[in-house]
Amino acid sequence: MRSRLHELTKRIFDQPMTDSSESADSKLKTRSLPGVENKEPTVTPPPSASDQSMLKRPKPVSGGPRKRLMPEGIWTKCPKCEETIYRKELEAKLNVCAHCGYHFPLSAWGRVASLMDGDSFQQMDEDMRSVDILSFPGYLGKLEANQQKTGLRDAVITGTGKLHGRTIALGVMDFGFNGGSMGSVVGEKLTRVIEKATQDGIPVIICSTSGGLGGGGDGGGGEGGGEGGSGE
Repeated sequence: MRSRLHELTKRIFDQPMTDSSESADSKLKTRSLPGVENKEPTVTPPPSASDQSMLKRPKPVSGGPRKRLMPEGIWTKCPKCEETIYRKELEAKLNVCAHCGYHFPLSAWGRVASLMDGDSFQQMDEDMRSVDILSFPGYLGKLEANQQKTGLRDAVITGTGKLHGRTIALGVMDFGFNGGSMGSVVGEKLTRVIEKATQDGIPVIICSTSGGLGGGGDGGGGEGGGEGGSGE
């Protein structure tokens, strides 16, 4: 009895053993479902070090100049000290920077406003304008460009008004109009305002910011002495 049991046990252990898990996997692999194609699952490998570096967010650049958005016409920047200045405060100080004393360019009407009392200024000969008598090449185009740039018809404003309560005659040239070059209209208007002051017995003030005499089509109004000859 014992010998038969021993022999049976030996036979069982001598038989080759199969992996149950392997057989189960093989059954799962061979099992197919209707309408489903049996494929090996694909595994996406993790990104390499070079790929990971490309996925990093770029760091913001620090220390560079930052552009400040400012409404046009409300603020301005001093070219000398680079301070940002409220334009109305600059005008109240007659276009002089309160931080460094830099003098901004002042238009003819700006000078009139800085000198005359309130609205006392009465302009003379405002309809007088230059003409191209000599058909000077390019003169009419240059004249029109200066008129659009400054809002003036020529390089000088003349008239009468009150300065600290006293009536005076005033002539103010605008360097922005072709360098304040003196043509026939500029000369005529200055002559008339001086004659007016002489006739009325009042002081006359001339603010000259001219580059000199011009060579334009009306006997003047050309390039003049250039911007380097400004009276400012």
